[in-house]
Amino acid sequence: MNRQADPRRRELARIHILAGLLGLDRDQYEAMLWSVGRVESSVRLDSQGRAQVIAHLEAHAKTRGLSLRAKPRQRPADGKARLVAKVRALLINATPRRNDAYADGMSKRMFGIEKFTWCDPGQLHKLIAALQIDRTRREERTQ
Repeated sequence: MNRQADPRRRELARIHILAGLLGLDRDQYEAMLWSVGRVESSVRLDSQGRAQVIAHLEAHAKTRGLSLRAKPRQRPADGKARLVAKVRALLINATPRRNDAYADGMSKRMFGIEKFTWCDPGQLHKLIAALQIDRTRREERTQ
């Protein structure tokens, strides 16, 4: 079965995402599962139990004022699109695989800019060079 078409997988993922968003530790998470769904693990939830747990977590997220919507990626200007794509390609091909948050952290450390997509082309070139140096170092360690 197609993974994205499997509602059970999507619902379990939603439960784990919401629990992370709320900052629940393992004990709190297990206590919530027991109090709402009467199970010790989310894997044991039936469809009704998953719906109850999701509703419970979403209600708590809303009372805390947390956003439940995914934030769309910002699109870079045309001149930077190729450089941003190169950064993302280096992140995806890195071992271990990395995401935009890793590049955001690098741009924050290197340039004091929160998001790497906000960097100008010169800064993106430096970021690409740093990612390539990191890749080379990791490859040398494994040999």
